[in-house]
Amino acid sequence: MKQLFILIATIVASIMLFSACTNEVDYSSKSFDGQSSVNPPKDSLNNDPLIISLAELNDSLTIAAKTKNVQTKGFREIFGFLKLVEIVYLDVCGGIKGAQWGAVGGLAGSIVGGIVVAIGTSALASCNFSHSSVTKASDIHYFSQHQVESAYLVARQNKDLQQKEIENCSAINIKFPVKFESSKEIGLYHNISLRILNDELPSQAELGNYLSDEEISILHSESFMNNYDALLTSPQLLSMEYLNETSDKEDRIIKLFLDVYQEYPEDMEDVNYLINMYIDRIERDPAITDLQKQCVYSALSIAAYSTNYWSNQ
Repeated sequence: MKQLFILIATIVASIMLFSACTNEVDYSSKSFDGQSSVNPPKDSLNNDPLIISLAELNDSLTIAAKTKNVQTKGFREIFGFLKLVEIVYLDVCGGIKGAQWGAVGGLAGSIVGGIVVAIGTSALASCNFSHSSVTKASDIHYFSQHQVESAYLVARQNKDLQQKEIENCSAINIKFPVKFESSKEIGLYHNISLRILNDELPSQAELGNYLSDEEISILHSESFMNNYDALLTSPQLLSMEYLNETSDKEDRIIKLFLDVYQEYPEDMEDVNYLINMYIDRIERDPAITDLQKQCVYSALSIAAYSTNYWSNQ
């Protein structure tokens, strides 16, 4: 197991975190660009203990990957790994941004926001067009938020589809903390909804049967709906440059994750290991809030389930 190659190299990361105080992040002022006045300047994150720890973890994993020459193994051969990276990038970006936009409603809003936007970006990624040829919004074709919500509701209500997807995803073994255990459902519903959209659009279902009034008000707020449309018509998203400029700690964490995702894993076992290593370090950071954790864990859940979905197509 190549995990043995990186054990010593990653021990240093465990001592990089120290006690700090922080306030809950205010997401109410966030828009499509993801920025908020309460966020620190982008450069200040370079000295954040968690960011330093994750960067060092990335370095050790990348070295381990090169040592094992994983570029010629696993789903890198089966699927075409560059394409997989592109799709997972869109999925994860949708997950983190939707979770942030929904976080105005707390943890529940963060969960439903992450699911809905990630389904939209994943369905967008499944369309057959060249990312490099997309230079303006009018070139991009995507599922509306209404269509995505309909697919999500079918996924929520259909127990048979849920059980089948659980069986399809038996290789996933992500160890979320008990408080964030529901993060697993985010990836599960993501996959089911994507299968529904790629097969046949479902009929409209009643949101109120499955979502709270608060969740519905978040999804149908002018801000959330405008952000959804703006994100899914962003050429920057399709060029994999969307997270390059940000002052959000959550975005920086996910950017680091996506960077090492391109270098390290050769199979689903490695994806599990990578995500669990990130969770372990995040849980050691006393400065990150529960709301920030939920945003990140939503995206990491989607990363695992999206990888499983697309590597088996």
